Amino acid sequence: MKLEIIKCPSCGASLTVTKDMDIVNCAYCDNAVRVRDSLVIKNDQNIENYLDIAYNAIKVRNYDDALPYINKVLEIDINNFKAWRGKAVISINDSGGNLTSMREGLTYALKAYGLGNEDEKKEIKEKMISEITNNKLLFMHTEYLLEIFNAFGADDKRLLLYVIEISEECYFNAVANGNDNSIFEYDEMNHDVLRTLEIIDKSEFEKVTEHQKTRYESALNSRLNILNAVKSEYFDNFFSKSILGSIITILLFSIILAGSISEKSMGVFLFIFLIAFFLVYIWILDFLAKDKTKEYEKKRYLSNKIY
Repeated sequence: MKLEIIKCPSCGASLTVTKDMDIVNCAYCDNAVRVRDSLVIKNDQNIENYLDIAYNAIKVRNYDDALPYINKVLEIDINNFKAWRGKAVISINDSGGNLTSMREGLTYALKAYGLGNEDEKKEIKEKMISEITNNKLLFMHTEYLLEIFNAFGADDKRLLLYVIEISEECYFNAVANGNDNSIFEYDEMNHDVLRTLEIIDKSEFEKVTEHQKTRYESALNSRLNILNAVKSEYFDNFFSKSILGSIITILLFSIILAGSISEKSMGVFLFIFLIAFFLVYIWILDFLAKDKTKEYEKKRYLSNKIY
């Protein structure tokens, strides 16, 4: 039995009727509606109108206006490819980076993917990958990127390269500057994705790993510069606090030794003594500064790669 949709002339509500019905009571206003006197809505025509309105709104990023029309299409045709694709675009682009909304959008995209023909499948996959990799995402989105990668065949290296780009940026920044408790998580993600990339594209894997070696050395050099500045600060602090005591110690030793050394050799002996004392003094301060810098590196970087 073929169903049709008519408009209630009283309240404008959509009513589902059959061809042989004469009168139907509106479920919304209880008005008795004569079917043959009412406007019959052609579903196919209505769907195209709704989709046109929705996609025009999507083009100008007016997602709040687009979504109701997308939902109207799905009420009429639950298996409409364009509607599910539009719903995916809205959920992802209007997510504001919220992972729940983005994953919801991926679900809609996969629904459209399952309904599409071969060309439409290729279009969905390409748009999902190209558009998502053009967005500025954070490390918290890397799992989502891998979900897209696995959902669409686990064969597109662009997603892997983007995950590597995000994770290595975080990792090398943490190696250079510290203050990040997720450094091991970044490193683990980077290595896991690199293993997958090696399977898909060996040459790309080799290029990325070579690039990362250079970045790692650069990050360590940045860390070295920071730690050397910290060490100098510790050294200066120790020196300023101990210099007065050191001078007094030198004078006391000089007075004590002066009584047991001949006047002729006193000058030479004191000169040698002062030089030796100064070198030992500097060595002790440097040792203390290094030890403090080592503690600082462990605390800030969670590892000791320099000291």
